[in-house]
Amino acid sequence: KVLSQPSTTLTWKEARASIKYLLSDLSYHKVAYMDSKRWYSDELNVSQTLVDFILLLIRHAEQQQTKEGEENGITEEYGRKGEETLLQHCGSRLGEDEDVSSEWTKPLFVLRDRALDMTHDYDAMDDYLGLIRTLLSSISSSSPSSSSSSMKPSVAIGLTSLSSLCTSPEMATIASKTQQHQQQSKQIQIISNVRKVIVDSFDDLSDIMESVQPKTTSANMTEEENISTTTETPSWIHVSIRYLPIFDFMTNTKSRFDYAPFFDTVTTSTKNSMNNREAQSLLNSGLFRELILLFTKTRPSSSSSSPHPKQSLPPSKMMTMTAQTVIRTQIARTIFTLCAQSTNLLAKYATRVPDLTREVYGGGYKDENLVDATLWSILGSSLLQNSPSSRLKMPTKTKNKTMAKKNTEPTLDDLLYQSFNYFMDICNKVQASLAGKMSMNYDDKKKKENENEDETANEPYAKEEDALLEYIRFTNCITNCHGFATAWCQSLSSSSSNITNKQVQSKQCLVGIMSSLSKVSSAIAAQKKREELSSSREVTKSKGDDNKTGDSNGGEEDDEKKKNHSQDDEVLASVRKGTKMLLLLLDNNDDVNKVHSSKGTTAAALSSMSSKTD
Repeated sequence: KVLSQPSTTLTWKEARASIKYLLSDLSYHKVAYMDSKRWYSDELNVSQTLVDFILLLIRHAEQQQTKEGEENGITEEYGRKGEETLLQHCGSRLGEDEDVSSEWTKPLFVLRDRALDMTHDYDAMDDYLGLIRTLLSSISSSSPSSSSSSMKPSVAIGLTSLSSLCTSPEMATIASKTQQHQQQSKQIQIISNVRKVIVDSFDDLSDIMESVQPKTTSANMTEEENISTTTETPSWIHVSIRYLPIFDFMTNTKSRFDYAPFFDTVTTSTKNSMNNREAQSLLNSGLFRELILLFTKTRPSSSSSSPHPKQSLPPSKMMTMTAQTVIRTQIARTIFTLCAQSTNLLAKYATRVPDLTREVYGGGYKDENLVDATLWSILGSSLLQNSPSSRLKMPTKTKNKTMAKKNTEPTLDDLLYQSFNYFMDICNKVQASLAGKMSMNYDDKKKKENENEDETANEPYAKEEDALLEYIRFTNCITNCHGFATAWCQSLSSSSSNITNKQVQSKQCLVGIMSSLSKVSSAIAAQKKREELSSSREVTKSKGDDNKTGDSNGGEEDDEKKKNHSQDDEVLASVRKGTKMLLLLLDNNDDVNKVHSSKGTTAAALSSMSSKTD
């Protein structure tokens, strides 16, 4: 309290030291006791004071990093060169014990925690969103010639804050609370306000993404150039990691991972996915174009696209290549989800980008991304069926006749054929995986895992669990991406010159998976009984032995077995649930238009339908 009182006798250095000390010890729990009336009183108005202070510190820290700040001194807003102020000492850099601007995170975290504080009804959320909006908009004042590696701190802080807000546990709580009608309305308004800030920031987000676009397409670089330029993690990877959760929030779909709902439980009045107005804003801002461009420009060259990198490459290069592969895969899935939720707008735009369609509809894409290739085929067939004027545009400029054949635009018949055959391939891999589980006990599984330790993560279905997880991702997409269940059923019921009775064959395959699941469950149950019996025998034997050595190791092994069984049970339960969902959709295919709303079947409706079969 003494330090916080104004004093006319303090020197600038003493004032800086006092404020530095106060900030270093600042945390939200020390001011959390204030109710809304006190927090927003005319005397304090804490939120606005924090916002102004945060912007002051961040902008000063920015100017300290610029060449203008080093050569010409701080601008007049903070004091002229040679003048001592609260933030500078005669234009020179301050010592660590005096640098007030370095503590900008403390007031920022206080405002963030207040905004997410349910006990105060999230009263500072609007102020926090306003701060994020202001920070993001500072991209417009960036120099056009500035390099992508020197993004303004204010922009980076705004982007990180928005991404973290979307993925915070508190935001998930806000989206799932439905106890009281009044409280529910407040939470719906918060979700709506966050979405509005994101939509209003589309132009700024587009400019940020444009600033980190690679200058040269990876596919056009030589292997030596590609290695030399990617020994350090490119800035577009760091930015993408922050962008993708924002798109997941807008689509309410975990596109990066398994297509599960972004929020487990969403209030009925909350917009679950991107609506037409938001999709139009995304397209008009150029952000969707930048996202597609980022995916196409980072396509690896043929010499470096192998899932098994050359062992002669340095470790840093191999790690960077792995990061690029993972992020590009997540970007492609995000683009797909946006297209699936806006087939009449975003999907039409995306499928007219030759470099994108060449990759996702090319034969090689299926070899590494079977589920993704299947989903793109379903989307393409739905687009061509429902919009006769649409087309999947492929590159026209080719080097030779062989490439010209590869770039032939797929027809509706091609896509219907691919979507069905790819789906059958997925089901066959699931059957093979389940068959392997029926004959494998814990010791066999552990031995096989040890044998596969050196296998690369990009190896398709390197482990049996991968086939099951990919199948779960497929079923999640069908049931959680609104309207996509209709597209899948339509692809199976549509006539094709190559295959007949696709729906019947699909149902037979799904019934076979259900039968295999029952057998696997029985086999696992029998294996558990054998392990329990064996464990009880070991315990009995150890009690009769005075030497207790080895008991701890045996206990650890038992715990590991239980953990593995628990993981298997969760995976098999998800496979069973997804299979029931698909069977239910096919059984109701004749009435699918009645089941779906004008915006598609919601995840909640499908969950209600599936519960009848549990």
